[in-house]
Parts: sequence; C-alpha cells; structure tokens
Amino acid sequence: AEQGDEEAQYRLAQMYMLGQGVNCDYEKAKKWYEKSALQGCLDAKFYTGILYLKSILPIKSSDEIFDLDKLERNLDSYMANEKFEEYFLTGVEWLKMAAEENLKSAQYVLGVMYGEGLLPSEHKVEAAILLEKAAEQGHVLAKFYMGRKYYTGDWPLGKNSSFALQWLYDAAQSNHVGALYLLGEILYKGEITARDYNNAFIIFYKAAEVGHPKAQFMLGLMYFKGQGTKQDFIKATMWLKKAYNQGISEAKEILKLSNEYMKHKRS
Repeated sequence: AEQGDEEAQYRLAQMYMLGQGVNCDYEKAKKWYEKSALQGCLDAKFYTGILYLKSILPIKSSDEIFDLDKLERNLDSYMANEKFEEYFLTGVEWLKMAAEENLKSAQYVLGVMYGEGLLPSEHKVEAAILLEKAAEQGHVLAKFYMGRKYYTGDWPLGKNSSFALQWLYDAAQSNHVGALYLLGEILYKGEITARDYNNAFIIFYKAAEVGHPKAQFMLGLMYFKGQGTKQDFIKATMWLKKAYNQGISEAKEILKLSNEYMKHKRS
C-alpha cells in the first residue's frame, strides 16, 4: 500500500474500517481509502465519502446511513464542529463522483440526503432520480425508502399511493423485513388499497418469522381474531409472547385474553 498499489490501499483501508487484524481506526481507513480513490478505485470513492461524513454526522452504517432521529435532535451541535463544512462538502463530493460512475450505493446515500433535506436540491425530483437509478440496479434499501416516503409523503415529492405500493412490493420480493411489515400494515388497514386480510397475513408471517416484533404482534392478533386465517388461540399466544418479549407492550392485553379463551375452551 505504501508503494502506491491501489488494490492494496483499498484492502488495507477495509481492514482498518472493519477492525480485521488491526484495531478499528476510521481515520486510518479514510486515509487509505482516499489514496485508493485518487487512483480511480470506485468503491474507495464511496467509502471515502462515507467516512468523511461519519466524522461529523451520526451514521449507523453504509446501508442504514443516518440516524435521522439523532441527527434532528443534535443538528446544531454537529454543525458546530469546526470541520463540519469542510468534511461535509468533501464527503458529498466523493459520493457524487461515485454516483456519476453509476455506483448504486452512492446513488442511494445521495438520494436519502436529498430526500431528508440534508442537501439543497434545485429540483424536487432529484432524490427520486438517484434512488430510482439505485433501485434499477437492485438496491433493495432504495426501493424501500421510496416506497415508505411515497406512502407517508414525508419528502419533496409528497404522497403517491401507486408508487408506494410498487416500490414496497419490489422491496418485499427481496424479503426486506421493513417493506414486508409496512406492506402488511397497508393491506390490513386498507388505507391506500383494498383491505386484504389474506395477503396481509401471508406478508406478516414472512416478517414475523425473521423476528420483526410488530409483525409478530400483528400475526398473533390475526390468529386471535381469525383474520386471514383460521382462529387459533394457541398460535395467537405463541406469536403474541414473541412480540411481548421483544418490547411490544400492546401484546400483553391480547395475550391475557387469548389465554383466558384457551382456559375457557378446556373447561
């Protein structure tokens, strides 16, 4: 890496970022990613940008990106960092270079930044353009983000029911657990499409199986009520217990009722 080998620089940066064989050190990772990026390594451009932003903003990972709640609560303190402007602009510039070379991860991150108002946009469709480019390359998180935002309307493009369903179905087909749960909730409530308990049950089941607590609660509730499936208090109790053990407090009351029904049937 010290002799200028681009791939070696990239691999060394990865080791520092992930703590593989060395102590995790984001500054050293950023240093070696940037050296590799300056020689044209596309993935290195992306990670250079991410690590510049990580120096000044709450980033969970290169997938989940920003901890938006934490960012909103503490934005003034982040911006007070004397290196905020320099690192922010540098990070964004690296991401834009990677996005222009059609790297879907960079397109996704920039799309989220436009969508959340972290970057000024001349055109309100800028977020969707980048996110759609990422989604067309199979970026599941981009599909979920667009589906959720078109559903809530909490972004520059507002609400669009048909686009929301399209992108959520696409993300759900890749078993994105958040998309599965939200799609199940939409079908259960019948808010932007016809109410469909049968498909809501199927979708909640997929999300519940991989541990989504709210999906486990909804599955238990549907077993309890016999919605989209045959009423089954034993299965209702099983799923409601799982949900309650993961912090879903609403499950407690229905769990109590389910147990009472089972006792009544036995007597």
